[in-house]
Amino acid sequence: MKIILSIIVAVCCVVHTAEAQLTTTGAQIVSTTIDGQAPSGASQNSAIAPNGDIIVFSSEASNLVADDNNKFSDIFKSVKGVLSLVSKNNSGGFPSGDSKDPAISPILPDGRYAIVFASNALDLVSGYTPPQSGSLNPTQIYMRLEPSGETILISRALDADRNPMPLSGGSGDSTAPSVTVVPSNPPKFMIGFLSQATNIARADDVAGGLMPSIAPFGAGVKIQRDGLAVVEDIKTLKIRPDADCFDLVLSGNGSYVAFSSAATNLVPDEDFSGEFRQVFLIELVRNEDPKSELKNIFVLSKAADGTLGDGDSSLPSLSFRGDIRTFLTHASNLGGSTTNTVATISNSTNKVPTVINTSINGAVSNGRATSAKISPNGFYVAFSDTGTNLAEGPTGSFAQSYIKNVITGEVLRTSVTSG
Repeated sequence: MKIILSIIVAVCCVVHTAEAQLTTTGAQIVSTTIDGQAPSGASQNSAIAPNGDIIVFSSEASNLVADDNNKFSDIFKSVKGVLSLVSKNNSGGFPSGDSKDPAISPILPDGRYAIVFASNALDLVSGYTPPQSGSLNPTQIYMRLEPSGETILISRALDADRNPMPLSGGSGDSTAPSVTVVPSNPPKFMIGFLSQATNIARADDVAGGLMPSIAPFGAGVKIQRDGLAVVEDIKTLKIRPDADCFDLVLSGNGSYVAFSSAATNLVPDEDFSGEFRQVFLIELVRNEDPKSELKNIFVLSKAADGTLGDGDSSLPSLSFRGDIRTFLTHASNLGGSTTNTVATISNSTNKVPTVINTSINGAVSNGRATSAKISPNGFYVAFSDTGTNLAEGPTGSFAQSYIKNVITGEVLRTSVTSG
């Protein structure tokens, strides 16, 4: 049996008072086809502009827009229900490879915004050359500026003099991009991603696994080389992690980066066993030497006594300012257990997180949390959970979606039927 995934938006109404109740006004399918039929492939990895009604997602379907015959996953955007292709090749058509993991920035006052995504297509930018060493045709990070439609290679390599080559890709796979707008004059798009490439940053890299990378891009005056727009210097961790990193996310104002990893060499004086993944937080320091590396790293998945989580922690999310954070954890000393994954929230790097997936009466879910994301203002957390004791009404045997007011404790199930 073929399973078709569609992108569905559930509209929730919230009022910022302690007395207000959460309500839902139903759901709407975004990944609609041109002929009103079922999509011919899965659609997933959706993201919505923080201050607009633009939704981006990846899809394997070939009947969302006309003339889609490349048989690859592509990136689409929906503006007020109108779908269009984002991952266009250098001729304006469908590219020659898979594109995935889209993210979208806030919309600037003049209407500009950026969509970033990962792709192994070779024809997104005219003149692109794969790396001369490293992986064969690795996945790169691209940014499409809207409404101009210009596509720019982000994970670009450095030459022998450590200067950026805007048409040469990184030597290893780059994935999981995140993007935001940094308040400055002029404003900047900041792109975060994970990368195995060892030739994209000015810091002396060595071979290793996925590590966080940060790339600023001037939204006002573009940095040019040979007439082509390039990003500023990409920053990476000073020490390459001794284990892969996952789940990278940027705060809305570009002040923090969070990710998960079982690495043991990122924070001095912590008793890492390497057995479990922990959630890390990087405080970004602005206006520093562009050749410097990321620093000021903390562990969020810590208990009240300062010990690290005794189970895997993952999938962090950040409020706009990055001062309130959520993540999932199996750690029993953070509220979880070997059978119950909980969503936690933390507003400090020194205090134990508190459990989110509880009922209004404080009962911890009798199931497990599978995702959690915090709203920009930090007042609400949307999460999925298999528990049956979080809200009224039947839940069935599948994970359901909920939204929680973290101030009042009110929980609303959003994955409801029309009845």
